[in-house]
Amino acid sequence: EGRGLRRIVLIIAAIIAVGLAMESIGFQLSMCAFVAFVLTALGWRRWALTVVLSGILSFGVYHAFTRWLDVNLPQASIEILKQWGF
Repeated sequence: EGRGLRRIVLIIAAIIAVGLAMESIGFQLSMCAFVAFVLTALGWRRWALTVVLSGILSFGVYHAFTRWLDVNLPQASIEILKQWGF
């Protein structure tokens, strides 16, 4: 069916985009946008919950990996984002 193929293509494009975006805007912001996009692409229509979930998931995963597991994740290369801690 066309809808299923469209969703697959959108998610693959989002994975490629998040991989490219991580270098410039960092893990937290790129994953936040990725989660929000994937939830929307899959038909999730609760916008407030989408924003909350994408924020909690991206920043929570970042915190868990960097603080507890001592894994280095990509930091933002844009200077203003670096100053804000991204």
